[in-house]
Amino acid sequence: MKNWKKILSFALSAMFALSCASCAVSDATLNKADANKANTQTTTPTTDTTETPEETVEDEFTPIFRMAVMSDVHVTPKYNPTLGANFEKGIKAAYTYAEAQEYKTLDALVVTGDLTHSPENDTGSYQSYRDIVFRNVKRETTYMDMLGNHDLYSNETTNGRDDYMDHVNSNLDQYHVVKGFHLISLSTKNGNGQVIRSQANWMSEKMAISNAEDPNKPIFTFQHQKIADTVYGSSGWNASESSGLLMDTFNQYPQVINFSGHSHSQTITTRSIWQGGFTALESGPFASVGFDIADRYAGIPAEAAFEVPVAKDAAAGYFRIVEVDAQNRVRIYTINRETAELSKTPSTLDDPNEVCVFKIDEPGNPDSFIYTDARKDTAAAPYFVEGAAIEVLETTATSVQVQCPQMLDESPLYYRLDLTDADGNVSSRYMIDQFYHGVNADTETYTLSGLTAATEYTVTITPVNIWGIEGTALTKTVTTANA
Repeated sequence: MKNWKKILSFALSAMFALSCASCAVSDATLNKADANKANTQTTTPTTDTTETPEETVEDEFTPIFRMAVMSDVHVTPKYNPTLGANFEKGIKAAYTYAEAQEYKTLDALVVTGDLTHSPENDTGSYQSYRDIVFRNVKRETTYMDMLGNHDLYSNETTNGRDDYMDHVNSNLDQYHVVKGFHLISLSTKNGNGQVIRSQANWMSEKMAISNAEDPNKPIFTFQHQKIADTVYGSSGWNASESSGLLMDTFNQYPQVINFSGHSHSQTITTRSIWQGGFTALESGPFASVGFDIADRYAGIPAEAAFEVPVAKDAAAGYFRIVEVDAQNRVRIYTINRETAELSKTPSTLDDPNEVCVFKIDEPGNPDSFIYTDARKDTAAAPYFVEGAAIEVLETTATSVQVQCPQMLDESPLYYRLDLTDADGNVSSRYMIDQFYHGVNADTETYTLSGLTAATEYTVTITPVNIWGIEGTALTKTVTTANA
């Protein structure tokens, strides 16, 4: 492995042992009688932020609040018990990380929708989901979740909501104040991510309370579907009926930090965070990682053929750890569900030990935002190592298998393979970079099929990063075998 390559650990670790007694959630946490009480300001600040001296050294960042955020856990004991086990691993990993720090508390844990996969067909889904929460979430932790499209019955608004309220929480929209930080969530009304005006008004009222207390303190908001044209995955997988309403709602307060799921997008990319009038982030999916073919910067034709590496499910093992200090500075890390270790940066250029952290020093000051779309203007083009070449691994009468080095870039995404025949006809194929799916490899391999026997073709491989910026291509002439 080259020393410039990124190493992402996907090695399975042992299940984190926690006793049922220490992990149990009190019956009041989720039952219907006490759920309404949970929607009030139940926790007060424990730190006087006005007496904290200004810190000038980054190493002195000391959290007073910690939260884990994950999404799309898709619990379905009947069809895929592994998904429930993965959810349980994620909760335990959050505690394992917290307990290894000087500040050891996990103050909140949030799941941003798609709690279940197909509850109308797997009727034990909500009960199984609730049981996992009860077994693993500790009393010290405020727990929040919300409905996603999979949690509804065939995208209808009735039975899924009723089952959720019967088994999990009687409040579809939730509000908590934890250590002085306001957390607000909205459940979708249908499969298209509908949020209605009354919900947005309710959220605005809660955000106004936080703003009146301290306009510089982050406000954490959550819903399942993304707001269009924010983070990667929000172009093709957004709240199509409510993006405008949510955008207007959050734009009132720049200190809003919004988390969403639904698109199953990778958490270890530079565009998994976005800042405009507020901040938005991908939560971190637990059930496979997807690719946004409609992305506004790096989309590909809908009809195009592209190869998704078989390792894509392995990449769905990351979620967020959010920490805030007494000066309202925010640090957002990505953590590996299997190892409870922090993820490295989304780059094949950085030191392999450099941890990925998003820093928001002034949540209430949009002029200080550094994760805006303006990053595209200064992003460099991806490139291949000097001397790189396409290698032909195998040739048949109807196919050619080719290999090229992995691109070097801050956030690799895919390769466009253009195949040109002797008449000048060009067809394009797309191969997602393995790094996007959590696999660090020296090379990328693709099989071009459907070719004509004994025919010469020119293969051109162009690297493309997550901003849609193309690098210098590699080219090679190949000839298929005789029939």
